Amino acid sequence: AMGKHALARAFYDDALAMMTEDATDEARDEREGRRRRAEVMANQSACALAVEAWDDAMERAERAIACDEGYAKAHARRAAALRGKREYARARESLKVCRALLAREGETKMIRDVDAMVAEIDADEARGEQAARVGMQVKMGSKAQAKPNFSAATTKAKKVVTFDPKLDIDCDEDVFDSRASQPPSRRSSSKPMLMDLGVLAVEKAIEMQRAVVEARVEGGFEHKRCKMCGNVCHAKLTACSSCCLPLVSVDSYEPATLPRAGAEAIYESDSDDGEENATTTSAEKDAEPSYLDSDPWWVRYYTRSALTEPTHSRGLDPALRSSYAALDVAPGSDEVTVRAAFRNALARAHPDAGGSAKELDVVARAYDAISLDFWRHDEGAARLRLQSRRLADGSIEFFDSANEDIFVVLEVYRNREAEHTLKRLFSEASDPSRVYVGVTWQYKSTTSPPDALGARIDRLHTNVYVLTEEIQKRAADVKDPVEQEKYLTKMRRLQLKAQRTEDAEEKRCHSARVLEARFRDHVRETHMPWDASEGPSYARHLAMRKWGGEKYVLHIDAMTVVDKGWDEILVSELERCGDDKRVLTAAPLGYELKTQPVVEEETFRQMYQADVYGTIKDRLPAVSALGEIDPARAPAITCAREFGESLFRTHARQLAEVPSEPTPALFFNSSFAFARAEAFVRDAPPDAHAPFLHLGEDLSASARLYTRGWNLCTPARVPVLRCYSNAPRAMWMEDHRSGKMLYADARFGVGNESDAARREFLNLLSRRRVLQLVAAADDSSQTSRDDPVRFTRAYGAGRDRSIESFIEHIGVDFTAKQISTRAANGGHDGAFVASSKSLPAPFASARTGPSERAARRYV
Repeated sequence: AMGKHALARAFYDDALAMMTEDATDEARDEREGRRRRAEVMANQSACALAVEAWDDAMERAERAIACDEGYAKAHARRAAALRGKREYARARESLKVCRALLAREGETKMIRDVDAMVAEIDADEARGEQAARVGMQVKMGSKAQAKPNFSAATTKAKKVVTFDPKLDIDCDEDVFDSRASQPPSRRSSSKPMLMDLGVLAVEKAIEMQRAVVEARVEGGFEHKRCKMCGNVCHAKLTACSSCCLPLVSVDSYEPATLPRAGAEAIYESDSDDGEENATTTSAEKDAEPSYLDSDPWWVRYYTRSALTEPTHSRGLDPALRSSYAALDVAPGSDEVTVRAAFRNALARAHPDAGGSAKELDVVARAYDAISLDFWRHDEGAARLRLQSRRLADGSIEFFDSANEDIFVVLEVYRNREAEHTLKRLFSEASDPSRVYVGVTWQYKSTTSPPDALGARIDRLHTNVYVLTEEIQKRAADVKDPVEQEKYLTKMRRLQLKAQRTEDAEEKRCHSARVLEARFRDHVRETHMPWDASEGPSYARHLAMRKWGGEKYVLHIDAMTVVDKGWDEILVSELERCGDDKRVLTAAPLGYELKTQPVVEEETFRQMYQADVYGTIKDRLPAVSALGEIDPARAPAITCAREFGESLFRTHARQLAEVPSEPTPALFFNSSFAFARAEAFVRDAPPDAHAPFLHLGEDLSASARLYTRGWNLCTPARVPVLRCYSNAPRAMWMEDHRSGKMLYADARFGVGNESDAARREFLNLLSRRRVLQLVAAADDSSQTSRDDPVRFTRAYGAGRDRSIESFIEHIGVDFTAKQISTRAANGGHDGAFVASSKSLPAPFASARTGPSERAARRYV
């Protein structure tokens, strides 16, 4: 059945293409053309509904509405998709519009069907609320009023609303309960859309394209180059023989000549280390050569053509059309939309999802091409272009500014302490003018309306969450249901006030505007909604894109305290290593925030303790560039601890003595890492192809740095401290209970179950990606057999050292899941502190992905 509906959707896509390209050739009414396109898109939505692809169904229904707002069937399809996603309020709104359109057209029979759908939606919502109410009563200790009944009340057939049967492939059909004894009856129309328009559209499109190809062959070229992968094939082929991209549209290929044996068939040039550059755009094709011997290293990495000023607006380069098509997203879409499309395409094309490595490679290269276009229009690329000048002969010369600037990478997920981290980076620096920060803000940007306008209380703020838990505990002591309801209504005012305060404060502190005006130009920021977050890897990728030619790069955590003169200390420690290819990394020692009590307004009874951001409780002695180091500030290194499901977990161990020189280290730690920019921009950038990756991010960076000739070491002076008092936070750990579900059972906190399952699957794919990188592919994955994932750009292993030598270097056996003494000691031969109060205790169960919930601290 899924194959049938997929085939139908493919035919509808071809029909739309024909109608779009041929609209000017046929004299048809403009309104009729919009209605026909809306009908095709609505039928595409019906195909998606049949296989329960709710998001796809809603997207196609909304496209149909955009073509013709007066088409009632499109609104009904949208309502059905929203019902599948359990968004009942929005579904009712769509049906309300649908009913009004039908009433205007006098379709009384279809109005009755719409009313039936509204009744079914009301019943579905009532069952969900009943389940939540029972969960609340069980949690509070009161007797349940009734048990939720999720089964259908009767086996009577439900009528599916159908419009315009002659243009609908899923015409009026009766849907029966699965337990009914009678089989479902189906009726099909005499002229379904699939036969009436789809087949004719495909035949006509193929006939027209063959005529175009034959005309072009006669016009002088017999081969064409695929704009996606650069492969050269015969002009009569309708698909690329390398990446299988359809070469039907003239925008997907260009005329080419067949290369001689040994000659290059593509216009892209390899980088200086033999790795592939990202797909280039049309503005880059004529820029030859890609770099000169006199160019700085970053010109070799990005290429001269990519560094030229874009000639098109962001996302509107004609050469990117095939890339947007590969991700099934409209050209010019914003970054959040493109990233969501990439995740969907990744989940479809991966070998473990039934795809292949070739399909996955097409998706990865398409995203790289679009991401490169985003970078070309970003602040980092603009700053790099300032390091160039046009010579008398018209050529452009790039030069290295020979600066001593430091670029700080900061990824912030709903963290109010990050405001003070940002301020300290400038206030504590010896030379603030050389400090630049690339920050990705991920936060809740909406504020709850007043209670009179339907405010919705949620659990997305820590303080509101703790307050709600306290109210729920006290409500459980009230045995009378009526008094219990009164108490919860009374507390709602306090919850809403706290939530509005937290919303406003979160919006205020997630911005460079918290800094003094003189430092704001040194911050290059990206703003993202919290529910579009994918974890630290993608957020750091966005922050790194802001790099503008600074000599050094520093990775730190969002909750960090730096010592006075931290910039001078780090540069001095790196110079002590005596080797340019050194990376300073360590596990920062910890600090705690001060707390203050939160009391109930009327009774002044203490409810819980809240953190006071920007404060430090019992701070450790500071380190300086000169002078002795206090033994309490002896550095800590990252060590392997134990294996989880597939990857090993790490923890921090503090050295018993302060070393006299930098100590060799085995593992990269993203909470503190400092090196020349080449290490993190060219050789080991954050992996943008690993969504929802948490455990494994640092291992991937360790492997790529080692195989590209970099050595890790822990400095004697680590001028940063990290707050470990709060549990790590990520999007998938949020509690999604809100509104009427605020006091529901905790199992409802995961939100939409299909979204949670998709995050879990993508996290699994990302972990398997790391395992393949370190030559320890998961046996249960298709990538461990004949279809391995192909790494692009700097996301794979280097060539200076083998990955086998890296495994031997760290002393971890991934096959037997054994950790050697060397790995357990982090490569250090000396003694460790038995139990350091400045480091957190190892987590009892380290998180491996979005499925594991955050531990919350109650007082």
